[in-house]
Amino acid sequence: MKSTLNAVSACALAAGLFTVGMNNARAINIDNWNASVVNAKLTALVTTSKGNVQKVRITSKDLVKAISDDFGTNFKGDQIVYWNENDGYWLMDKHQNLVEDLSSDGVIEISHDDYYDNYSNNNHKYSETGVSYFYFASYGNDFDYGDSTIEFDYLYGSYTYNYTESSVFHGRYFWSETSKDYVGGAGYDGYISGDDIPVSGTIVTSGSGVFID
Repeated sequence: MKSTLNAVSACALAAGLFTVGMNNARAINIDNWNASVVNAKLTALVTTSKGNVQKVRITSKDLVKAISDDFGTNFKGDQIVYWNENDGYWLMDKHQNLVEDLSSDGVIEISHDDYYDNYSNNNHKYSETGVSYFYFASYGNDFDYGDSTIEFDYLYGSYTYNYTESSVFHGRYFWSETSKDYVGGAGYDGYISGDDIPVSGTIVTSGSGVFID
């Protein structure tokens, strides 16, 4: 399995894929490397004391809160981002400072098996599809199952990936990328239940902005 975002960015550059492709994602540029925001929208299914099935949402804010609680550090308001300079996931604060290396901590991993990929010289766009795996443990590397407040080991499903760039103009070019992972499986969320729960949903990693060539 490989991480898609960094590898595809490099391939797109080498292949000369230049086109204008902007979306609504927040533009983040750190030391001339792009950082793409990770947006988790998961749904857990639990039962109530009245015998009803209840849907409970788990979002990126919940993941950050669990990291804060397990690390004993206040990361409130921070975002989980993918930074392609080191092919890893970080917490980024409101000032766009990378404050915690979540990949090195063993907190999060999103990996892809690429089944189909292609790029168009006419439209200058790269696309990719395949199988996705999402791992998350808010406590990090050194844990036994259940030590983390929130843990998914592993959710899996399918994914799509799209990447575009513009032509270079006065040393600058636009970029846009989105990876959408459709995942499901079992997990643990101590805020919801003391038992494992079925979980499904999407993990969208997206960004757009301007690079200085």
